Amino acid sequence: MSNDPIALAKLAAAKIESNSFAATPFNDLAADTSVGRPDAPPRTLIYGPAGVGKSTFCASCEDVYVLPTEEGVNEIRVAQFKRKIESFDEYNSLVKRLLEKRHPYKAVCVDSAGALEALIITAIETRLTGSSVKVGGKVARTIADMNDDFGSGYQAIADEWRGVVRRLDELRTHRNMSVLITAHSKTENIRNLEGPDYPRYTVDLYGQKSSKVLVNWCDQVLFARQDVRVSPQNKHKVIALKGDLSLYTRQTAQWNAKTHGQLPWPDRLPLDWAVFDRLRRQVAEHGSALPTWLAGRFKAIEATIPTGSRAKAREIFEHFLNNGQWHMADAVCRQAEEESGVVDLTAGDANEMANDVDHEGNGQLPPREQTDG
Repeated sequence: MSNDPIALAKLAAAKIESNSFAATPFNDLAADTSVGRPDAPPRTLIYGPAGVGKSTFCASCEDVYVLPTEEGVNEIRVAQFKRKIESFDEYNSLVKRLLEKRHPYKAVCVDSAGALEALIITAIETRLTGSSVKVGGKVARTIADMNDDFGSGYQAIADEWRGVVRRLDELRTHRNMSVLITAHSKTENIRNLEGPDYPRYTVDLYGQKSSKVLVNWCDQVLFARQDVRVSPQNKHKVIALKGDLSLYTRQTAQWNAKTHGQLPWPDRLPLDWAVFDRLRRQVAEHGSALPTWLAGRFKAIEATIPTGSRAKAREIFEHFLNNGQWHMADAVCRQAEEESGVVDLTAGDANEMANDVDHEGNGQLPPREQTDG
């Protein structure tokens, strides 16, 4: 029998589907057992500073429909509601239409979370008008009025967010739609129990409990930014140089981020939907067997690479594979496959390859930098 974990998982799924486990005395839970669904429509939150390209990133998703709760996305040619959404009721109505009406869309994008939360707060405060709700002996008219020692105002916002993600989950379950959410970033001071407090980038939401609801619900939380390289010109002057637009996928001391799956993602990706989506699909399909699958792809095409470049191509491929840069190992294979064995070892297939490969063409690979982010 094959030891391939993906093959074994598919075999187990087939047994459950055919109810063959129920015929044995060893598993009374067979009818209620699943082997997971890594290919389920993803829930992705991308956050970062204004203007970095979050909306453009999401607009590149195939067959996406954008729910604009703020201005800006109307500058992008992508299917979207005809104007900025003006109220929380209108937003919920549009989500319901996506759930119940006929349409060709495979993904929905909420642009942005912060602007949607502002609509949520307005809706809550509208309900408070004319009510007799008292907090601390005072009639509450605003979220600020509700924030007693227990943070009741923040809790009310978080409760609405739970309804938001529940309705988005219905789109995933019943319409097989992926969910994308954009958000702005802010810095907050992290209380450090082991030393001095420190600042960290996080999702910019007013409710202190809101970001926890959203981050916990999403499968991928991606921090987008333009990298900055600080170059000390001399002891009196430091120059900050702008670098690539990047997505960060792992939590560090500097920012909050995460991904799901059986395999750790590269800690940094280019801010490119095609690269992100291709990697996501490969991780979902192959799981922990992705490195073996990539190695098999390269072995199958290695003979087509010109003899003089073959050793160098393998060195570069193994450098990416051994350092967990699955998207770059895939880029090497794809370039060789698409160009009949030709691998451009000086320019590469993507910006990151240019960072990792010596431009002089001598095949020397620099050691991978070890950083916190």
